[in-house]
Amino acid sequence: MLSHLGDAQQATGDLESARRAWQQALAILGDLDHPDAQQVRDKLGKLEMSGAGPASSQHPAADA
Repeated sequence: MLSHLGDAQQATGDLESARRAWQQALAILGDLDHPDAQQVRDKLGKLEMSGAGPASSQHPAADA
């Protein structure tokens, strides 16, 4: 749900809110070792590559 929320926020141009939602999603999915965690990592990476800046905080699972 948080990943989809981030998608909607990105679509409206609210990139900081999208980043926060994806970071929360990644924290949960990473803790669960869920395969969707990689998709969320990719979204955060694309956001950073788009010039929106680095994530303000990362869950350790994001580095795995």
